[in-house]
Amino acid sequence: MAKKKSSDSINMAEEIRAVLTENPSFSGREVMEALTAKHPGLKINKASAGVAFSNARKKLGIVKGTTKRRGGARVVRKRVPTSTTGRRPALDIATLQAAVKFVSQIGNAETAIEAVRQVVALQISK
Repeated sequence: MAKKKSSDSINMAEEIRAVLTENPSFSGREVMEALTAKHPGLKINKASAGVAFSNARKKLGIVKGTTKRRGGARVVRKRVPTSTTGRRPALDIATLQAAVKFVSQIGNAETAIEAVRQVVALQISK
């Protein structure tokens, strides 16, 4: 069954369109203030008025803001297998003993690490 119109109700969308045609630069709050000033005894649902305000702006062609994004080409990145990224190489006891000897010859671990980094950089640049 259709909803009956009350004798004191207004068509909110028409009223909002009328206010926006008079002044298209009004914000939603200003439109609500104008409606309450025009119809002081009327109870206005703010959510419904906000939707009607947005739709009225679209209908009148005074929509401002961002434009819709169009679907563009997606960037697909090649996945790196986790076996190469997450694990450290396994070291045997002889390698660890050589590392201890190298650190003791250099003096401290920070200097030894920096020396290894420089050797790796030299090997890459060849």
